[in-house]
Amino acid sequence: MIAANAIGSGNVVDNSLSGSDVNEGTLAKVPDADKLDGINSTSLLQGTAVNGQIQGGPGQIRSYASLSGVGSISATCTNDLPSKAQIRYSNDSSSAYGLHVDDSVDGVSRVTPNPFTQTSSIEATLAVPRHITYRTFSSTAPRIAQWEVFASVSGNFCFVTVIRTNQ
Repeated sequence: MIAANAIGSGNVVDNSLSGSDVNEGTLAKVPDADKLDGINSTSLLQGTAVNGQIQGGPGQIRSYASLSGVGSISATCTNDLPSKAQIRYSNDSSSAYGLHVDDSVDGVSRVTPNPFTQTSSIEATLAVPRHITYRTFSSTAPRIAQWEVFASVSGNFCFVTVIRTNQ
C-alpha cells in the first residue's frame, strides 16, 4: 500500500487522473469561465415565454409581456372574431426609439416611422394566423429587445404565444 501524499505531481503522467482522484477544491477557476466564446455572460440574450388564450367578448384585453421602460405586447379579443382581434405592441419608455417589424402575413419587413415615439403603439389584426417579430434598435433605445409573437383565432378564442429576448 502506498502512503497518503507519497506520490507527488512529478510522479504522475499528465492527464492520467480523473474523478475522485482529483481534489476539485484545489483547482483554479477556468479562464473565461464567465464567458462564452469570449462574450461576457451579461451580454447574452435571455428570454421568457408566455402563452395563453382569451375568449372573445366585449373589451377582452390581456397583457402578455412587457419589459420595463421599453415596451409591451397585448391582445384584444372581441365578439367580432377574427376580423377585430388584434395584437398590439406599445412603446412604454420615456423616449422614442427605432422599431423593426417582421410580419408573416405579407412577408414584408418594415421599420416603423423612426423614431417610434413615446406612448406609440402598432396593431395587427388576427384575421389570419400571424408570426410577428418586433425588434427595438438605435442608440436611443433604452434596451435592445425582441419579441416573437405567434397568434391565431379559433372558434371564440384568441391564442397568443409571446417569446421575449433582450440584452
